[in-house]
Amino acid sequence: MREVERSTRARAIALLLVGASMETGLRADTMEQVQRAASLGEFGQAQRIAELEPDALASVRAQVWLAYRARDFTAVQALAERGLALDPTDLWLCERSLASALWQRDAEAAANAMERLSASLATVEPSVAEPFLGAVAEARTQVASLLSAERVVRAAALRSKIATVLILGAVLAALAWLGLRPARA
Repeated sequence: MREVERSTRARAIALLLVGASMETGLRADTMEQVQRAASLGEFGQAQRIAELEPDALASVRAQVWLAYRARDFTAVQALAERGLALDPTDLWLCERSLASALWQRDAEAAANAMERLSASLATVEPSVAEPFLGAVAEARTQVASLLSAERVVRAAALRSKIATVLILGAVLAALAWLGLRPARA
């Protein structure tokens, strides 16, 4: 019982601090506030904090983090693209866009995101790029696998269409042959 009271009290204090810092204009780092609210299970509050951030890029980044935590990869993709329209070289947004495309198994979006991340990595210092290189290497493997699977599916669909046309042709030929046969008396 005492643990529950302490947990409830800690949650209330944290939410009051978050709310007070927003109301007074003395805002702490938005991402920290969003993460704190989310860790307390206050996802609605976390979303409001992210949306109220006056810096558009910081707002989008916080919303991407929150959507990724919620495993809403469609939202992550859309938000990351919105953020990348503001800053096309944002490595973290590039990586989140790539990760969400891979989670959705969208080979085309993943290939595009991987190329964008690779191009952005080429413009930064090696020490900045280094943490992202593993993600790019893993993504290349996954994108190749997705593209290969898509080729297999397209080939199977083509074979299916050909088989359907052949069967339909055989049925039509059989019907024509039956129609041309002289009737028995």
